[in-house]
Amino acid sequence: MTRRRRVRVAKTANWWRASILVLLALAAINGCRAFRPALESAARDRAGVVDNLGYLQAEVTVEANGTLQHGVFVADHIEIREPDDEVEFKGNLEVLDLDISTDRLSGRGSVGGVSFRLVDRTRFAAADGTFFERDMIVPSFVPGAFVKVECVVAGRTLEARKLRLRTRGADETDEIQGEVESVDFQDTELRIGGVPVRFDTDTVVTWGLDEDPDRDPRDALRSALRAERPGLPRVRNIDDENRRPAEQWHLGESVTIGGELQLDFELRENHDLKHRTDRDELTYGTRAKLEATFELDEQIYAFIQGRVRREFVHFDQDRDRDFDTEYRLGETFVYAEDWIAPGLALQFGRQDFDHGREWVMDELLDAARLYVNLDRWLLEASASMITFGAGRRQEGVKNFLLGLHGAPIEDSELFAYALHRHGGTDVDLERTHVGVSLEGEWKPFEYWGDVGYARGTEDDTRIEGYGFDVAAMYAPRRVPMRPSVYAGFALGSGDSNPDRGVDRNFRQTGLHDNNDKFNGVTSFRYLGELVRPALSNLQIVTVGAGFRPSRKTSLDLVFHTYRQLQAAPLFSESRLRQQPTGESADIGQEIDLIFGWEDLFPLEVELIGAFFRPGRAFEIDDVAWFAGGQIELNF
Repeated sequence: MTRRRRVRVAKTANWWRASILVLLALAAINGCRAFRPALESAARDRAGVVDNLGYLQAEVTVEANGTLQHGVFVADHIEIREPDDEVEFKGNLEVLDLDISTDRLSGRGSVGGVSFRLVDRTRFAAADGTFFERDMIVPSFVPGAFVKVECVVAGRTLEARKLRLRTRGADETDEIQGEVESVDFQDTELRIGGVPVRFDTDTVVTWGLDEDPDRDPRDALRSALRAERPGLPRVRNIDDENRRPAEQWHLGESVTIGGELQLDFELRENHDLKHRTDRDELTYGTRAKLEATFELDEQIYAFIQGRVRREFVHFDQDRDRDFDTEYRLGETFVYAEDWIAPGLALQFGRQDFDHGREWVMDELLDAARLYVNLDRWLLEASASMITFGAGRRQEGVKNFLLGLHGAPIEDSELFAYALHRHGGTDVDLERTHVGVSLEGEWKPFEYWGDVGYARGTEDDTRIEGYGFDVAAMYAPRRVPMRPSVYAGFALGSGDSNPDRGVDRNFRQTGLHDNNDKFNGVTSFRYLGELVRPALSNLQIVTVGAGFRPSRKTSLDLVFHTYRQLQAAPLFSESRLRQQPTGESADIGQEIDLIFGWEDLFPLEVELIGAFFRPGRAFEIDDVAWFAGGQIELNF
């Protein structure tokens, strides 16, 4: 090792030690708030009491009991329920204004100050479930009667599908059930079907599910954060698409077994943009994951995952390659919270780093990771690398991360970070990345923004650059098939003067994946499924639209246009097998079609088609195609 290398290592080590000391000092000064694993226990106990409001959030279905008056529901008790698109409420009937003089029934009604519309398909039932003839409806539904109303949201009104007379029990209260539209923890109010539901900070919340269908036993940190501070962001230890069924295999009370089976394929046609050379390929693969969670006690659990994969080549007219069966260790770690001190969580082993819409990180890394839970913020620090099974670009690279998670404004999630990457076999890195990722919603709009700056050296080359990626989506919720439209603009700086000694081309972290769902059920590469470029000397304009034919089915159509900031004979990290000439900045356009289907979960299906037309930056203009997909069964 040269003297220069030793100095670098010493500086990095000192930087890391100082970072840990700063974190611990901040924790002591601000007063750590303990993680609360009680929420995990409540979910496992089934219908157990949750001593906080951490799971009250948009798109969760709840049932509230209390009093409905003057159009406002005051809740004494709230229960988390299975997903349901209808809005139901029980209370005393105030008004039933019904027109039965024509062939088509119409009118309006009101219960507890909540108005609803009556239409021809509205049905009226007695307490025993039998339906009334039309001429008996008005005499039977008199003001003061206790009724249950089942509605759907139609525009900005509630449309009744069914009214049923009920007999109120001695201790029976009013009730409302439906999907939460929004939650305001400052005013302690949520909305269901436009109806305000008020609660107190000590309102009892119970668990009405066997398990949370979107939770995973590995995700203890996310639950702890919600328990402690409902407005804090979701810090994920796993990819949120790797969810498992509620019912898994159990060995005793402390071991849970699960996993997935997957079949996938990829067709790449004309990626060299030279149709006559026939450099196409079709591959398909099978993959299996088997994993086990060991709950050692309320504060410590361990997770181990094994992976096996085999890829087959149907045809590859470029290299006639083939693959052996690959065995790999997946996420394997120990996680402990409130173990050394209240408010501290530690995680050791191979774990998933997934931050910033995967614009910052999406990688399995062998790491020591520390979380410090402060009053309104969460600090994260880690040292990591891939000790075995690393690809050429990751081999020998050490990563040091400082991150800050918070919710600076309502309905938002922020991640600010400083990432230092050191060493490497392929390229000797001494590169630092700093930036901010922000996402949030202002219904019916959602927005995302990533801003980054990179500086350092790669071998003997000085580098410095900046990049950003912003997007917004309009997605009205109470519209059939839940349509959405979105647009984004991404830019990575280029180098207008390569001779001045500093390479100004922006670099993303190298741990990124640029993957997100937008309004769909399956994620896709939002900078292009076929091209998949690195954001360097490049600007990308994206527009797209999607809709949801059913609750767990989505279809997205996305258009991208690519243009270099400085015309150059290099298109960084693209999947294309052809480089531009450097005489034009016009790289080309891409169209993607993404289909996701999860209506029969734990079965999931994803299909992707993509088309790329090269611009004037290439000597030739043959188009390229891509098709891919996967079928996954979770267990």
